[in-house]
Amino acid sequence: GPATVNLDIRNKIGTVGPPVPGMHIRVADDGELQVRGLSVFPRYHNNPADAEVFTSDGWFRTGDIGSI
Repeated sequence: GPATVNLDIRNKIGTVGPPVPGMHIRVADDGELQVRGLSVFPRYHNNPADAEVFTSDGWFRTGDIGSI
């Protein structure tokens, strides 16, 4: 599912909007956006082949660079 949504009432050009309920976003030291929340896990849960897409503390590595 989506991590953020830009709503018509809070739309700001050049942004992707605030996190949807239940999602948390942070920026790693290298600028990568990392997310965690219930909608991240269904595809990756208990799949050892995809373990590298998560940080050691459980955040999903998006591969995207951004700022908050």
